[in-house]
Amino acid sequence: MKTDTAPSGVVIIVMTSIDDDDFSAIADNLEFKDSLLLVCDSSSAEGYDLSGIAHIIDSFKDADNLIKEIKAWQQKSGRKFAGIIGLDEEFHYSFSESIAKAFSLDFHSRKTLDLCSNKYLQRELLSKAGICVPRFMLVEPGNDKAGVDIGDIGFPNVLKVITGYASSYIFLNKDPPELWKNIYSLAKTAEENPDDEIFLPHAVGEGSKKVILDPKKQFLVEEVAVGDEYSCDFIVDAEGVHVIRVVRKFSCEGNFAFFDALLLFNPDLHGGDFSTSSLSALCRKTAKALGIGSGICMVDFKFREGDFVIIETTVRPGISTFIDLIAHIYNTTSVNKLVMQKMGIPVPHTIPEDAGLAVYLTAPRQGKVKRFDTSRLEKAADHLGVFKVVKYYQEGSIVSSASQRPGGSVLVGYVLARAAPGTSREFASPSSVWQTINKIRSLVSVEVV
Repeated sequence: MKTDTAPSGVVIIVMTSIDDDDFSAIADNLEFKDSLLLVCDSSSAEGYDLSGIAHIIDSFKDADNLIKEIKAWQQKSGRKFAGIIGLDEEFHYSFSESIAKAFSLDFHSRKTLDLCSNKYLQRELLSKAGICVPRFMLVEPGNDKAGVDIGDIGFPNVLKVITGYASSYIFLNKDPPELWKNIYSLAKTAEENPDDEIFLPHAVGEGSKKVILDPKKQFLVEEVAVGDEYSCDFIVDAEGVHVIRVVRKFSCEGNFAFFDALLLFNPDLHGGDFSTSSLSALCRKTAKALGIGSGICMVDFKFREGDFVIIETTVRPGISTFIDLIAHIYNTTSVNKLVMQKMGIPVPHTIPEDAGLAVYLTAPRQGKVKRFDTSRLEKAADHLGVFKVVKYYQEGSIVSSASQRPGGSVLVGYVLARAAPGTSREFASPSSVWQTINKIRSLVSVEVV
């Protein structure tokens, strides 16, 4: 995105506990780099060359110490700060909040941050506001199987931690024994990983009403919401609430919590089941319930029988492979638009007309990559609209267990494609999307030993 408006001040972007692929997708596509200060942890930025952008690498153990580092940078650079963007959800946005207070920068209220970094609190609030969410309850490991009472949630259901931005620690349970087994497995994992930020105690409320929620001992169980799954980003500003990005998620049966492809599209132009205006109305109601007065936020939701069911929402843009897709199809990202908002630059509210697709590539199992051949796909790239192929692993490298998906397959890369001019509507139909997914995958050979 090009703008003739000169940036005003530096925007701080706080990034912690971000998967390296997501970190790369965000950092690779940042605009206004001369007006940004990245504050991130070493694990997120590991292996990434940040030499072209101002940055501070911190352990995120002490907010006061981090603030001193930022003040030292500011004094040395002579720059003023225009705003702050928090991508530290694992810490309940506490570091971003502390930095904002130290430099008198606008940020969300603590109540809003609590609601947007705790799935249980969020579902309680949204349901009371009349917004549809999956049926849910908070559970704690008991002494025996009889202690797991899930009321009318039924089976199958989903067990998950109450905090965290990624799809970590999510379990599908087909029956009571499986739920009981997964609850105790999750409790054991939490006990063995006390330094994992996702299990940090979460203090909510004020004064005598303060309550400590413990992700190591309290888990969320919710019904499996049926319907097609989507994700969107919406902007909240003086002009109201507007949806600026919509993605539909495609997944094979049995591929729970993981997806085969992500479709970037405009619901009003590409045959969507709902309109942009109806989705904006949902986002408007959500922002009001959560007390969000400004920013760019994301919502994961399902659409079934004419109704929206919110899976999750928070006070930051969505983070996933679709960031790279959006950057190429829309020539900007929601993170960049949020930077613009912080700088006081007008942000367009409309969703572009173009459509694009991200297709994930997988190997059948873990092991050493013997062959990763995309030559046939590259020859057919123009016909399929393919413009980028990303390999997470090269031939000879060992596939990490962190990439494992249901059934034992492992994620090894992705492909980005765009609809040919004048074919966006056909490209966006589910049957056409699956044809493209299958065709792209059929032209890629991955062999592990």
